[in-house]
Amino acid sequence: FLVLLELWRGNWQQASRWAEALAEMVEQSGDNYYWFCALLARGQLDAHAGQLDAAAAAADEAIAIALATGDTSREAEARQLLGFVALSSRDLREAVGQLTAADRLLDNLGQPEPAGFRFHPDLIEALIGLGDLSAAQAQADRLARRARALPRPWILATGARCRGLLLAAAGDLDGADAAMREALEYHENLEMPFERGRTLLAYGQILRRRNERRRARTMLTDAV
Repeated sequence: FLVLLELWRGNWQQASRWAEALAEMVEQSGDNYYWFCALLARGQLDAHAGQLDAAAAAADEAIAIALATGDTSREAEARQLLGFVALSSRDLREAVGQLTAADRLLDNLGQPEPAGFRFHPDLIEALIGLGDLSAAQAQADRLARRARALPRPWILATGARCRGLLLAAAGDLDGADAAMREALEYHENLEMPFERGRTLLAYGQILRRRNERRRARTMLTDAV
């Protein structure tokens, strides 16, 4: 959990130190359960840093452990990582396949809280990329219902970003602009700079389509 917290906060060097400490402790103990945790921690770090092959290898090994123990919740976690890796490499069909499988596993377990796994915005983005706007809208509606029930900053920010991406895909660039403005307001209360960078990137792309090149340049520069 310390690895994830520091990763989300943008302190990746500290997250890496925690991941190394975790791996060392697990190697000393030989505990297979916690080796799964070490694999996912390292895999998340590698995926965010663009080391996609290493992240995919860690996720594959983690899935093997989850399947061997019959732990469907852990399997969903590993498929979440594989889905993020696929989305990052723009393999959208693979991303949708992995994240849809993770979503079904969680539905069967009765775990509807997206903040516990945090992959639904990735699924929505991949579905939009494939042009399956109806499925993307259904997922976005689910996220919006959870946001009304539990208005956590992460759900509000990513939900608004997804809404902006959907509106842009449907050709409503004015609505997309408004949704992205709303998302950035929510990001003010969200200490997750990588997520903010993703929103800035998406907003910059929308502004380019609106021929607002100066604002687009500002957003894209901030995203970098």
